[in-house]
Amino acid sequence: MLINEQCDFVDRRIETFDPETLLEVIRDGRYDHRLLEGGSFAVRHRRVVFGNSSFDRGDYSPAFSVNGQFSEHQVCLGFTPRIERPAWCNGFNLGRGEIMCFTEGTELQFRNAPNTSWQVILVDRKELQEIAMILTGQQLELPEKGTANFKALDDARNLSSTIELALADLGNPETLASPAAHGLCEEIVNEFVRTIASTDDLAGRSLTGFAGYRYGAMRRAEEYLR
Repeated sequence: MLINEQCDFVDRRIETFDPETLLEVIRDGRYDHRLLEGGSFAVRHRRVVFGNSSFDRGDYSPAFSVNGQFSEHQVCLGFTPRIERPAWCNGFNLGRGEIMCFTEGTELQFRNAPNTSWQVILVDRKELQEIAMILTGQQLELPEKGTANFKALDDARNLSSTIELALADLGNPETLASPAAHGLCEEIVNEFVRTIASTDDLAGRSLTGFAGYRYGAMRRAEEYLR
């Protein structure tokens, strides 16, 4: 992965609900948030931009309904490292450590339980497959369109640890300005690739058809009720 410029790191905490502040919570997209319940409100959003790629993490205390659309130019890979109850995402009941793949321009419908964390990367498909060839000797079996779900065999614990360590180091201005930051960002992408390459993708893909049907049915129902 080629990273020529300094990585950018943003860490913000939001304590009052304003939909405008969350519109661009994932880079190159727009995401409408609607609160599903009252109570205390706290959101922490962290973003790392490295080369053409980016990483976003959201720690949400309230339950949200989120509708939006991912970048039309990059694949999005994401998962939930912290979740008290399964979330619903594009037709999938999403548990902890399940890796979601959203192809270029895919729409998002997401419903989370309270106290949920999510993490995503945006990366060029070609670059992602080149990394996969280097690390595993074969390309990842990514969908050409829509959404797929990969069940990580270790609940994505290695991936979660890699990200936690990288975020802790990138929060240090000296590390962020050093060449070491590039290596930390690259390792996040590398660990996403390793995790997907080692998933039980047969179990995940067996749900794809039904999930797509369920997602479409919900979309039609919501449009009818508008």
